Amino acid sequence: ILLKNRTYLISDSIDIESGTVVEINNATILSTATENKKYIFNIEGKENIKIYGDNATLEMTKPETTQQACIALFNAKTILIDGVKLAKAGGDGIIIGGSATNEAQDIIINNCIIDNSRRNGISIVGGVNNIKIHNCVIKNTSGASPQLGIDIETWTPDYINRNIEIFNCRFENNTNGSITVFEYTDGVKIHNNYCDNTVSVKVNDSYASVSEAIPTNIEMYNNTFKGAVYIYRVSDGIFTVKGNIFDGTHITIDHSLSMSTDEAIKNSPAKTICNNVFNDCQTAIYI
Repeated sequence: ILLKNRTYLISDSIDIESGTVVEINNATILSTATENKKYIFNIEGKENIKIYGDNATLEMTKPETTQQACIALFNAKTILIDGVKLAKAGGDGIIIGGSATNEAQDIIINNCIIDNSRRNGISIVGGVNNIKIHNCVIKNTSGASPQLGIDIETWTPDYINRNIEIFNCRFENNTNGSITVFEYTDGVKIHNNYCDNTVSVKVNDSYASVSEAIPTNIEMYNNTFKGAVYIYRVSDGIFTVKGNIFDGTHITIDHSLSMSTDEAIKNSPAKTICNNVFNDCQTAIYI
């Protein structure tokens, strides 16, 4: 499919079939849909799809709904999205989700700009494996909670998030944080990013005492953090924070609600904080 040299107006989702290559050159696809569960590109249960952009924009009108996205990837496999600007989503710029038996997997989002989404820039909502978000700018998320650059969560404990990379991205002016990693997540690499707001790894109250819910195998390497890093209730998780620059900010570790900090540290798996630089902050690490 070749889309070029014009603005395309749509009012419903475009369903993309397996094996499709979409090229968007000097073109905008503008959705005027205001209802829930409307997407510009809907990729559900499909595989082997490539979307390439050159001066390409997928744009909504930022309607007052949270169940919309510029691109929806549900139970999708082997997907590449490269060089596309996604703007003014009523919900998420991109939403990715699968299930316990049918994961969304092998998805690459590269060199994209995600601007002015109402809910999240990218929502990862459980049941995913091998997601790569590289070289993207995610900015100006505002309008409806949680208002994050990237939100990694799950809709149900059976839907685990596994093996997610966030490399070489820039996060700017996302209302409630750059990146948040919630429960039932195993393996997130956050490397070489610029984050002007908080990065959090945490567990919601209802899962605070469930050891298998704790996010684990979290890496934060060589980032520049302008907002604080918060790691909450992760006494059973493994994480490494290494080689980062904390510019006027700090890291806070709150291990557990059910045990003292000394007990939590003594009984917990490996946690490493090393070779970081803290500039212009009153306290570098809170425990």
